[in-house]
Amino acid sequence: MFKRLLKHQFKSTYIYFLSLYLLLILGGLLLGSSIAINNDTFIFIATILFTAIVFGTISALFVFFYKFCISSMFGKRGYLTFSIPVSPHQLVLSKILAIFIYSIGFVISAFICFYLVEVFISPKIANSIFGSITTLHEINSHYHILLNILLPISNLISFIYFILLSIFAFTFANSFSTKKRRGILAFLFLIIISSLVSIMPILFNLNFYLVSYIDGSLKIFHSNSMAPIYNYSELQFNYLSLSVFILHIIFSIIFYVWTIHIMKHSLELE
Repeated sequence: MFKRLLKHQFKSTYIYFLSLYLLLILGGLLLGSSIAINNDTFIFIATILFTAIVFGTISALFVFFYKFCISSMFGKRGYLTFSIPVSPHQLVLSKILAIFIYSIGFVISAFICFYLVEVFISPKIANSIFGSITTLHEINSHYHILLNILLPISNLISFIYFILLSIFAFTFANSFSTKKRRGILAFLFLIIISSLVSIMPILFNLNFYLVSYIDGSLKIFHSNSMAPIYNYSELQFNYLSLSVFILHIIFSIIFYVWTIHIMKHSLELE
């Protein structure tokens, strides 16, 4: 049932997202071509349109996130959603996976968009982008393999943490608040909880970092003892906040379990 649920979600939404991706790429092409023509009026108009497209695309993604994750579960469509034989686990996991895949598509389309702009501004610089990526990969290969593995995992966990936090905030607000106040209350929960989690390492003096130098050595530093490493160049070390990494794992589990519990026992639909 999980595969069918995921397939249905992609089938009902892929056109919307592909249209946003295409619009973003066309915006980059429009701005780049206006720069190539070198007409001030055309560049001014294209810049305004490009800015509107970029911010409009980002706003549309957030609006769709609300409709895709929140309205389909807690709105009027929730009755239909919960009438089919799917568990809360399958529902939440399908949302996370779908948003993750669509986010990758957004990153790729954004890269193509800005690459097209750069091609028209300076083809040499545009071609050097891939060379810079290769150089960055070579530099990172000198760092400890553990850090290179944990960094992308940390980014992925932070992304999942934000999604779970958002779903939890709306689920929690939906469990006891009135219909008119749910959105405001959920937004307040989102801001308050994310702020508290972010300052916890500072409040409890647990700011630990995993640091790797260019020679491949690996050390753990507390924030109070990290000053000496800044004597090196930025390319000579890389680091990961262990505190944030661990906190995001712990609270992702908490938000997930709590959300499932609310959905099973105290969920109220519109």
